[in-house]
Amino acid sequence: VLPSGAFAPRRHADPLAAAQAELCEEAHLSGGDWVDLMAEGAAAPPEVKWCRNRMRPWLCLGPRPAEVPGQREAEEHIEVHRVTLKELRRIIRSGAMMVPSIAACHLALDELQLRGLI
Repeated sequence: VLPSGAFAPRRHADPLAAAQAELCEEAHLSGGDWVDLMAEGAAAPPEVKWCRNRMRPWLCLGPRPAEVPGQREAEEHIEVHRVTLKELRRIIRSGAMMVPSIAACHLALDELQLRGLI
């Protein structure tokens, strides 16, 4: 799972807490082992060049269904789908994903390969 949420100091203790909240709210999952996909000490990159929002991608290995799922925002109409690696690569190349999500997928694929999981 590749969560990344907007870090808001008033709502979250740190960027990891923001990602964990996002996973619980959007996918109704929690727990698991968390991997920061950015290099140690690296700043989170901007989502796009003309905004101030920054995205810190995380990889969550082995999440479980949340006992108390987070509340989705009114505009969030989210369906969770499991896809194969082949299907993920097709989606990445289809033009259906935003560039930050594509980058997060590639970082996660690299990490999974380094760990011998794919």
